[in-house]
This record gives sequence, structure tokens and C-alpha cells, in this order.
Amino acid sequence: MAIGFDVPEGDPYKPVKYRRTRPPEPAGRTLSAIDLDDLLRTKFSAWRYETEYRCFCRLAQSIEENGLFFEPFSEDLKAGEVIIGSKSAITRTQLATALGDNQAHVTSFKARPAFGTFSVVRNRNSALWT
Repeated sequence: MAIGFDVPEGDPYKPVKYRRTRPPEPAGRTLSAIDLDDLLRTKFSAWRYETEYRCFCRLAQSIEENGLFFEPFSEDLKAGEVIIGSKSAITRTQLATALGDNQAHVTSFKARPAFGTFSVVRNRNSALWT
């Protein structure tokens, strides 16, 4: 399952920087806050299609569940899309229950491996997702 979020641009959400090469190492000096921010928000350019944003939150303000930490949904952090993997057993009804009142504002679909490429695409046969 992958969740796409609708978030406002700007603090605390910042776009990921996609690069073909690694950022240069700050030789002969201590990492600055700018260096660290650059490292934490950089990914290889092949992932550009994700148009990812990142936000760094305090764990004390997050929801902890089974050793995992989650940022609660809010006016600034809204689920906009849910993509269900081809091997996932979750049903439409289970997803609707999990989304609760947010269901009406969220696009959801089942994905599958593409034919002949290494891509993942939307499964257009909606009958395969009960």
C-alpha cells in the first residue's frame, strides 16, 4: 500500500531534491545544518516521478503503534490517494472503514506490474479488487 498526501508547499514540507550524482562531501569541515538538510532531502534522479516532499517531525508529538511512529492527519496533512498493491488482500470495504470520514476525498485503486516493463501501473480491471 502506498499513500499519497495533499500537503501545502513550504514549512514544514519541503520537496526532495533529485540528483544524478551524490552531493559533495563537505571536506575539512563539520557538517552544517544546511549540509544535513541537503543529505536528508536528496534522492537519485530515477525517483523523480514520485514528486516526494519530506517533513521531519518530533517523535514525542507522533502516534506510536507497535514501535512505529506516525504523524496524525490534519488540515495540513491529508491523504489524497491510496494505491493498493497487486498482492494485497485488503478489500475496498476494509479500506473504506480505515479511511472513515476521509473516504470521500481519497482516490484509491489497485495496482499491478506492467506488461513487458518493470513499471507498476493502475489495474484497469476493477473487478479484480473486491
